Amino acid sequence: MSGAIELASWYLSEAMRLTGAAAVSREEQEADELRRWICERWATLAAANKLDTLHLIPSYVTSYGPASMRSTAKVKAALAELARLGWLVKLEPNSIVDGKPRRLAYRIVDG
Repeated sequence: MSGAIELASWYLSEAMRLTGAAAVSREEQEADELRRWICERWATLAAANKLDTLHLIPSYVTSYGPASMRSTAKVKAALAELARLGWLVKLEPNSIVDGKPRRLAYRIVDG
């Protein structure tokens, strides 16, 4: 009986170890959701609204993005994470996007 308990304990600790290593933070999940939206939907939405398809600003995401991305703080965090991962490049403050200087804007990395 003690052998069975020891074996079950080993399987439980391995399951916990594997799921713990695979755990993804909420911020990473939100950044990935935004990345998928950018890849799948942004170009079409931007073109339909006569916006630059190669650049993003936080207000575009809060206006047109996924329903879960309505908080500016959440959007800024997700955009920063995508920039950290190389999906976006943060532009200099006051870069011109859609004919206006923007305090915070990103260029979408192609590829």
